[in-house]
Amino acid sequence: DITNRMIQTMNKENEKTSSHGPFDLLVGCDGVNSPVRTAIESNAPPQTFTCEVKSLPGEFKVARLDSVPPNLDPTSVSLLLPKKGKSTAFVEPTVNNGACILFAGRDVEDDPILTSNPVTLQNLTMDSIVECFPLLEGSVGTTDIIQQLKTQCSASASSVKCNTYHYDCAVLCGDAAHATGGVSGNGLNSALLDAIVLSQCLE
Repeated sequence: DITNRMIQTMNKENEKTSSHGPFDLLVGCDGVNSPVRTAIESNAPPQTFTCEVKSLPGEFKVARLDSVPPNLDPTSVSLLLPKKGKSTAFVEPTVNNGACILFAGRDVEDDPILTSNPVTLQNLTMDSIVECFPLLEGSVGTTDIIQQLKTQCSASASSVKCNTYHYDCAVLCGDAAHATGGVSGNGLNSALLDAIVLSQCLE
């Protein structure tokens, strides 16, 4: 409630709501589906705040690895094109020498990795992934990779474009204000940069 400067939260376990506030400044670093942005849209006078959210084509799944696969450079992001199947794979180094793989593609029901079909997923093994992406051979934690992919639904990305990033005492940062649908932590990085700019504006 931007007008009264109050926030309502809900406990998912007992569906009990509670109010907090009043607040001086509400900063929405809350992603593409931002509740803060929705509150701004509801409270702002007509034509003062506009936002365009577009679903981007394709879907993706992410799996975390104990380390960068031995066939890849541990200091670089690697794009792997498939030898078989329709998805591509981005392998990115993470903290503590770990890595994550983002599998992305279209027509996901026909793809052995991105599908949500339980019968197809039941047959997913590390051998079948390596058959698609030979450079992933020797990856550490392969059993866990398969489990992550089997229990994960494919997700889709969106772009967000707002005509302004603030209204009254509410401000939007990162993907809530200007998502590009990118990967590699772009939303988090842009939110951190926005927070720096915001702090400078408040000084």
